[in-house]
Order: sequence, then C-alpha cells, then structure tokens
Amino acid sequence: QREGYVWLNQYGNPAGVQAHMESTGPEIWNGCHGAVDAVVASVGTGGTICGIGAALRDLSNAPLVVGVEPLGSTISGGDDGDYLPAGSGMRGAPGLVIAFGHLIDYFAQTPDDVAARWALMIRDRFGIEIGQTTGAAVAVAALLAERDRCNVVAVAPDQGSAFVSAMRRL
Repeated sequence: QREGYVWLNQYGNPAGVQAHMESTGPEIWNGCHGAVDAVVASVGTGGTICGIGAALRDLSNAPLVVGVEPLGSTISGGDDGDYLPAGSGMRGAPGLVIAFGHLIDYFAQTPDDVAARWALMIRDRFGIEIGQTTGAAVAVAALLAERDRCNVVAVAPDQGSAFVSAMRRL
C-alpha cells in the first residue's frame, strides 16, 4: 500500500511453491539418484514442502510427502497451544497450504522438547548446527525411515546457533 514497496505475501504467493518445484525438488531427486521414498519438511508458509512434493511426484512413483509442525500449531487443524515460534507452525493454514495442501500426504506434530533434543543431538554427534525446525523434521524422518525401512529426505532450512540457548532450556 506504500509507494515504492512490494508485498511478496510469502504465505499465499504461489511463486514460493514454484521455486521449490523447479529447484529444491529436482536437487533432492538428483542428489539421491532417484532413490527417494519419502520427504519430510517443517511447514511455515507451506511453499517448501508443497513445491518439493509437486516436483518429486512429477519425477517418481509418488513418494510420501510429510509436513511437520510444532505441537500446538494448527496448520493441519486441531487445538492450538503454546510452542516456540522458530520458523514453523502458525494459527490456521496459510494460503499455500490451502491451495496446495493436496500435495502433502499427512502432517506430523512434534513437541518442542523432542525437536530440540534431536537438533542438539545432531549438533553434538555430527557437528551440524540445526535449529528446532529441522530437529522436528529429522525426528519424524528418522522414525519414518526406521518404521518403513525406506529412504527419507529431511529438509534442513535453519541453523541452530540462534536457538541453542532456548533449546537447552526445554
């Protein structure tokens, strides 16, 4: 509404889905040499998981697409509650999830303490700084990979340095 400004509307702009459909999805497919049975990503706007899901479905035999949100978020419905706002989750479904949610097979909700434990374990064991948004995705991906004995990709969109003190308190 102000001259000289453009509102990108990241929660409703289909360019976010398109960007991941054209770049991230094929990058995952090529990096895994087509051996992708499932992809897991935390959901904020929904652009990442929906775009990756669209790309992988075009390239393969319909891998499982799992969206992850913090327990207490209501992107996928349910009761709202308290959670640490660290990049994923919101109150209600964003426009991209409403428009492209058919690309997500199901949602998993992860408590903050579980997400933090996984993020800190990855940091301590492998030296990779991830935040709790990625910790939640890795937790769900690990359970899925163990349960189904399949190749699962977890998307890691954050770094942990900004969240370490908050995660250690959980």
